[in-house]
Amino acid sequence: MGTKNSSMGTKNSSMGTKNSSMKADNGSNIRGDRARYLDVNKESDKVLPYIPVACATNSIASLREAVKPVENLIEDLADKVEYSLEKCKRPKDGLTQNESASLYLYSMQWPPGKDSFYTMFNWALRDEDRTKAVLYQDYCNLFMSALSKLPSRQDDVWRGVNGDLSEQYGQGTTHVWRGATSCSNMVHVTDSFLNSTSSRTLFKIKCFQGKSIENHSAFPNEKETVLPPGTCLRVKSQSNPAPNFYIVDLEQIVISSEQKVAPELSFFHLIWLRPYADKILQQTEIKLLKLFPISLKTFEDSNECETFIRQESSSQTMLIVSGQLGREIVPKMHDLSNIVAIFVYSINKQANEEWAKNYKKVKAVVSNPTDLISELERLLSPEESINGSFVERLTNIEYEPDLMLTPISGYEKLPLLSLEEALKPLKDIIPGLEIYVQIVKQNSLKPVDELTPNESAAIQIYTMEMEVAESSLSHLMNIDLCSIDRCSLTKWFPYLKLFMTALHKLKSRSMTLYRGVKVDVSQHYTEGQRGVWWGCSTVTMSIGALQECIGTTGACTMFMIECRNAKVIRAHSFFNLEHEVLLIPGFYFEVKSKLHQGNLMIIYLKEVEPPFQLIASPFEQTTPSPTIHIHTE
Repeated sequence: MGTKNSSMGTKNSSMGTKNSSMKADNGSNIRGDRARYLDVNKESDKVLPYIPVACATNSIASLREAVKPVENLIEDLADKVEYSLEKCKRPKDGLTQNESASLYLYSMQWPPGKDSFYTMFNWALRDEDRTKAVLYQDYCNLFMSALSKLPSRQDDVWRGVNGDLSEQYGQGTTHVWRGATSCSNMVHVTDSFLNSTSSRTLFKIKCFQGKSIENHSAFPNEKETVLPPGTCLRVKSQSNPAPNFYIVDLEQIVISSEQKVAPELSFFHLIWLRPYADKILQQTEIKLLKLFPISLKTFEDSNECETFIRQESSSQTMLIVSGQLGREIVPKMHDLSNIVAIFVYSINKQANEEWAKNYKKVKAVVSNPTDLISELERLLSPEESINGSFVERLTNIEYEPDLMLTPISGYEKLPLLSLEEALKPLKDIIPGLEIYVQIVKQNSLKPVDELTPNESAAIQIYTMEMEVAESSLSHLMNIDLCSIDRCSLTKWFPYLKLFMTALHKLKSRSMTLYRGVKVDVSQHYTEGQRGVWWGCSTVTMSIGALQECIGTTGACTMFMIECRNAKVIRAHSFFNLEHEVLLIPGFYFEVKSKLHQGNLMIIYLKEVEPPFQLIASPFEQTTPSPTIHIHTE
């Protein structure tokens, strides 16, 4: 009887919602459920990684199938789905019934005190634990398929929040709204939801990807426009026209995937210094704007250009310069850490290639617009940079022991040596080592990040793809770092001193990164457990690069890692187009959550403070205490 009464109660609740929805369909009043227009304050400015993709598929599930993973999380969801499908039997705008119904479900009202589908969907999209959003993946695919078929609107739209967000949304700041964003092109709709007696903030958004769902909404009179999840916005200005009332003027922008994941790197600027032939710029401008939608800049004056680049020190800059001017300005700007690539544009290609070969960051000398675009596209494509050595480093987790080993120490007491001297103990175990040393030394004559040539070369040789993969420096060193026999490490001490000194000089970054392996290792990672990766761990900023490495078929494990001390080595890597980041040996973590999706296991790790020092600092002269404290949580 208890079950039957509960079922009847759910049905009555559903019917009440249906009646409310039907009234909204025919009436002219704006409903009382304001959450979709008023939850800007729930958007965190904390950097979140992309939602992991469980499998590669081109198929779109039905709405009934898409919501099955969350049916038990949202009250009365099955009835709401059926009602949405019933209301969308004759969809408009070329949408299928399921696509239209996915938008209708998104817009529906739930009874007071109950979490709506919209609330739970956006909560998952915004949650720091990205595995929670995977449950909504099939629905998200259907939802995004529906939005993609609707025409994009270039319009001013509005949304608001009860509260003062003017400090968070300062002029010039950039924000990523992770949730699906509901707006209206009628300001009075949003304004009518706001409390007129307390602090409130109204957002005016100039968008170019707005999707009107008026024909697919439970409340068409609200003229609702949806901005897709992951919309990027920049604050143009703000005002305070009345007491406790703030208006923030936003514009939608496009930024790269790495920008969303790692704002420490800001975004790419493409700077063209003295586009001496207007015709050439006109021929390439449209294509360049597609690659760099918000950050293509031109300068006529080299001093102004240099000043701008130095001021934008947090941005990654690519520079195009003419051959004649390049001879003058490249030596001055080459070593700036935010310059990642230089292209020389000149009709006299051969003459400029001669001097340009002395500068590592000069990626190409080109003589026509087609070659310039091709070189830029190649540089921006992560797939181009993936090589066997990188794949091996990114996926070599099998050597990590389950045991807590003794700390790594002793190397820090050695003096800093040249790379040649530091690697002498290894010359008999790494074939061709002397040649590799000569190559990286030649490539590291003018290092950035205040590293010495030997320190930069120590990182570069770690990343090299060697003739025999099993005898590569990185492979052999990581085996010994993970070995219970700490005596096997002593031959590495001179190199480890140089390598660790270089890594410690690089800025530590807080960011979410990825690593993976082509087997299921989830049995070794229990939720709440703490552990150590003793090897030098290669991770990546690019989820696309990871998926290239581990594939989309067969069992595999993806690690999403929230780090505090990541080291970006791109400027010192032998393959400097790779999205490679290193975690220092002795990386201590806690397993926050796990999610199983078909053949893919997703494990979310967070870097935490170790109970004792796991590896000595290269600048210390004392050995860390080997006292072990057991974590019992």
